[in-house]
Amino acid sequence: MNKSKYLHQKLLNIKGYVILGEDISPLKHLRLTNSFNTIGRLEEIVQFAQTRDITITVARYLNDEHHLPEPSIRLILNVEMTDEELEFLCTVLQ
Repeated sequence: MNKSKYLHQKLLNIKGYVILGEDISPLKHLRLTNSFNTIGRLEEIVQFAQTRDITITVARYLNDEHHLPEPSIRLILNVEMTDEELEFLCTVLQ
């Protein structure tokens, strides 16, 4: 199984998130499933992940776009990540 599909499946198993993006894509967007899906709450998750040496970011968009998507965490898979690193990423996101 390629890493993108593996990560996608692991992310789908984490409760509390909606995972957006194709399973074969290295780019994933994660949203919280409840009313806590705010930029502020997502920033807290990003900051917590950074204390665990994981680099993720809140997706940012221009204010003048006609339709702004809901806030999300943007995660990009590095092909050199090991299965253990992917497991750790998912553990931190829980």
